[in-house]
Amino acid sequence: MTQQHVYHATVVARLTYAASAWRGLARTSDLQRINSVIDRARRHGYCPDDLPSFDELCGAADSLIHSAKLSEPQSRPACTASTTIHRITEL
Repeated sequence: MTQQHVYHATVVARLTYAASAWRGLARTSDLQRINSVIDRARRHGYCPDDLPSFDELCGAADSLIHSAKLSEPQSRPACTASTTIHRITEL
């Protein structure tokens, strides 16, 4: 296993984990710092030169999540506020 595989499996995975939940709350300076980490790793050879920016990585991850949700069969009913309230009052 090369150092690029290790970098992608650890650093990139940790950066993009649940990024769709917190990326909108991050400041521009925070996103620039994350991109500088990726750029620094690229300069030192830890990741390939064609590794996308953080925004592109998050966009690709979001696309995978949304396509998986669309192709997933609806096996259980969606939980609505009324069913949640009903379940709470039963207790």
